Amino acid sequence: MREQVQKLSSQVPQGSNENSTADEAHALSESDQSSEGSSGDDDVFDLPLEEVKRNNAKRGPRASVSAEAFGNWNKKEEFKAPFYPKSEQLTTALRTRLSQAFMFSALNPAELEIVLGAMQKFDF
Repeated sequence: MREQVQKLSSQVPQGSNENSTADEAHALSESDQSSEGSSGDDDVFDLPLEEVKRNNAKRGPRASVSAEAFGNWNKKEEFKAPFYPKSEQLTTALRTRLSQAFMFSALNPAELEIVLGAMQKFDF
């Protein structure tokens, strides 16, 4: 089938309409499919190099991309950790358990109080 496409494209003048070449290739592929039946083969056609270059030339330079958001909803504010009240017994138990975890061992007492206050109890 590729040989037939090459024969047909060599017969078409170079300055002809792009759509007519695509229509001929489509018609050729339909006629081949009907004559071959359903063999299960999927034919993949590569775009001619000239067409790829032409499409890339139409695109132009890439526009800039920015990931930073601006506006009223993105203002810089001081972070205030949430605080959930706990009993003294629960706070002592949490402090004991956190002192055993390596992730929290480097916290100073003020930072540890912030972490303890931000913890919330969930029942599953």
